[in-house]
Formats: sequence, C-alpha cells, structure tokens
Amino acid sequence: MTTTSVQIDEAPAQTKPRPAPLSQYNMTYHDIPTLPDYITCYEIREGELYMAPSPTVNHQAISRKLVVILSAHDPDQEHGVCFYAPLDVVLHENLTVQPDILYVTSERKSIIKERHIFGAPDLCIEILSPRTVDDDLSLKYRYYKESGVREYWVVNPFDQTLTVHDLAKDEKVEYKAGNAAISTLPALAGLRVDVDKLFATD
Repeated sequence: MTTTSVQIDEAPAQTKPRPAPLSQYNMTYHDIPTLPDYITCYEIREGELYMAPSPTVNHQAISRKLVVILSAHDPDQEHGVCFYAPLDVVLHENLTVQPDILYVTSERKSIIKERHIFGAPDLCIEILSPRTVDDDLSLKYRYYKESGVREYWVVNPFDQTLTVHDLAKDEKVEYKAGNAAISTLPALAGLRVDVDKLFATD
C-alpha cells in the first residue's frame, strides 16, 4: 500500500457559532466546536462520531511514562515536540483521531495549529485496552498508514510488548521484556524505551 500525505487547510475562525450537525453520521472536523464542552474523548471516523471509553489507571500510568521518556530525550524540543490525548488530529475532512501520544518533528511543526494538529504526525502511539484493541490494531493502523504517519507504536499491556511499526516501509519490530525499543525516526535517534520499566508497577 502506498503511503500518501494529505494536506488539510485549517478552517478560518468562525464569527458566529456553527449550527450543530444534523447527524452524528455525517460529520467533519468543522463540527467539533459544536460538541458540548464536556465531550472530550471522541473521534470522527469517516464522518461518524465515535465516543471513546475512559482510560484505565494502568493505561494512564504507561502514557505518563512514555511522555516523560520522549520529553526527556529532547528537553529543549530541538528535534520535535510530543503531545498527549485528548488532542484532535485532523487527518482528513471527515477523519479526526486522538492518539494517546503523538510526536511532530521540528521540520513539520507547521501542522501544529492553535486548536488541532492538521495533518499526519510523524509518530502516533496507542496503548491497547480491552475495548480499543481491535480498532487500534486494524482501523487505526489503516488510518495512520494511509494518511502518511511515518511510525506507529502499539503498546500492549496484556503481553507487555511494544511494537514499532515503520509504516513507510511496512515493517515492524516487537520488543519484549529484557529489550529496549528504538525508533526508526532520525529525530528520535538514540531514544531507548526500556520495556521492563515501561510496564513496571510503581
């Protein structure tokens, strides 16, 4: 499958509130401002509004560790910057996702806008949970690959593995206990994620 980059123009600021969408099955990222403020964990998948389940404590503990690792690797953000959910990533007009963690390299910081990320991040990370495992392994993989995400990490707390997918080359490496995961991105050269420490309970 050929990876393609998708260019998306940010919508101009609205002078008046947009009317609410007529249907949750025909939405675009333009409809995001119409959602109630209490709705934060959601995605728009090919026009359909999807409400994500609340993450578990273990999920959040792993997410926090990864954010700390990525931030400590480049504390001055010379090579890139990481973000964590909830943050909208607009991949297409009708496709908005919220990766658990994402990373944008310095040369592509133009996709970082005030409210959203407009375009494919260089790295997306998803931490599997019982209710999202199927989507993360299939649907999210397809979305990220087709939109031009360069690397996709799948963190599996159940078997305590971290799989690094090089989406451009359609290759993957699974890292297990006793190993340290490494990235294929030049901006993250030298980064090592100790699998044992990642899944260790504090």
